[in-house]
Amino acid sequence: MLLPRLRALPRRARLALTTGTVALAVLVVGGAVALVPALSGDADAASACRQAPDSARRLAADPRRATDALDPGEDMRRTEPLRRLLRTGEVPLCEGAKGTEAAGRALVAAATGAPDGARDTRDAGDAGDARDAQPHTAAQARIVHGAVVLLGEDPYDEADFPLALAPYIARVLAAYIGDVRRDIDYPAERDWPRPTATRDEARYEDGSGNWSEPFPNGRDVHAVFSVAQASQRLKAVVHHAVADPHAYAILYDAERAHFAAYLERLDDDASEPGHSGPDGLMGTEVEFSRTTGFLAVLARSRTSHVEDGTVPDLAAFDRAVLRHTRGTYLAADHRVTSRPPMATVAQRRPDAGPGPGTGPEKGERAVARLLDTRVRLFETFDAWAKDRDVPEGTAQRLRTALETRYTRALAY
Repeated sequence: MLLPRLRALPRRARLALTTGTVALAVLVVGGAVALVPALSGDADAASACRQAPDSARRLAADPRRATDALDPGEDMRRTEPLRRLLRTGEVPLCEGAKGTEAAGRALVAAATGAPDGARDTRDAGDAGDARDAQPHTAAQARIVHGAVVLLGEDPYDEADFPLALAPYIARVLAAYIGDVRRDIDYPAERDWPRPTATRDEARYEDGSGNWSEPFPNGRDVHAVFSVAQASQRLKAVVHHAVADPHAYAILYDAERAHFAAYLERLDDDASEPGHSGPDGLMGTEVEFSRTTGFLAVLARSRTSHVEDGTVPDLAAFDRAVLRHTRGTYLAADHRVTSRPPMATVAQRRPDAGPGPGTGPEKGERAVARLLDTRVRLFETFDAWAKDRDVPEGTAQRLRTALETRYTRALAY
């Protein structure tokens, strides 16, 4: 019954990008609609950065219009508006309110439906879940897919990726964290021909589950990164974006929140509902592989950026991540049966702050503890196993699986 899930295990050795060589295409902005001013043809244009047009700011305040303007269409052929917003291949996007901020807000609005891309709503909600997140539409999911394909179009080309845009890219990906973590190494459904999928479309024919995610919300449309080499491009986009500590914190928080949300929806025997029995833990172990795989991508990228000089001061970078992170995510002490929209995971309220104290020694320990992914994973897992009285043998099996999978993921 769970064979399709087992086939979805990541094959990181095939797709891992060469350390230190990943780079993305130039991020620049032209405009999101047809009324975008043309670039000047003079000699100075090649050395100048480019501002976002007023249309980008208007789109940021009007998510529905932004989605309509940037939707690539069902056949993904109408990519020019999105390409103009994100890059021209000639003049880089300026930083600041008139450049990366305007373009970033427009992209977040179009892809998530959030009217203000600068407002980080991950603290919103009650009992750990945000209430203002809406299910993703097909057009929004196509925009995410299209943005990833464009930004990772030539991942080995040395190009200018404005890091000021990275937090906005991270917010978009965090809102689709279930899809990003599923496909970043090895797509769950390799032969899926379209950039999106609904819950019903993603059901396994044998009735054993759903490849979109273990607990899908029936109204969400999922972005799928299994076509046009999108999985490899997705990894390139994430790799480059997390050179910015704010972007790193957003994605780090989103996956740890997803891990807590997943655990609290398992049965008391740690299996996914409907999959009890001798092989009941296989689905859980697959999800553990996805969690550890995604977090390992973040960790390896951080190391790579230090080695190639993109991050010149690791200690300063890590302190900045601590400032931006929400903190610790713990699973509920009872089984949760709700299936909220995917974006609520990234907006989940943390259960505790990121670390103790603010003094020099305590601050350093807080930084080290936050960035020790293994510590954070077991902090969440052990608290959940204790609260739910998971049988010791089961808890030990899963603890070993978590340790082994994270160690292996870091090695690739």
